Amino acid sequence: MKPPIQLSDLKNSACAHLNQHLFEVEKKVKRQKKVSKEKVWIQHTLEVFAREKGLVLSTEYVFHTGRNWRFDWSFNEQKIFVEYEGIISKKSRHTTIGGFTGDVNKYNVAEMDGWKMLRYTALNYLDLRIDLLNLKL
Repeated sequence: MKPPIQLSDLKNSACAHLNQHLFEVEKKVKRQKKVSKEKVWIQHTLEVFAREKGLVLSTEYVFHTGRNWRFDWSFNEQKIFVEYEGIISKKSRHTTIGGFTGDVNKYNVAEMDGWKMLRYTALNYLDLRIDLLNLKL
């Protein structure tokens, strides 16, 4: 008979998993100099989730060819997309009224077409919880 699982064992396992995840993100950030660590973290998190669930993750998916609108990441079959709003950068189009308005228009069209959206910034990217969308697999 196996001994019962101890809470300390679960905590150690979770910490080891998180540390490995952060290590993988740091490796990717070093390789991609112009990409923010937050965006790399989201990318890696979504890749892990997709691999675990057997889903196809698209990057820079063009969902509206007439306007050439793209999603940062998407699960096309499930019609879910994830956007990273680079509002911290000085050169970000998200910080201009025209750029922000363009994003709002894109999001509205996507929502009307049945897409579910998750948006993140440098302040809330660690809150990424794709599992809350109750994907129908």
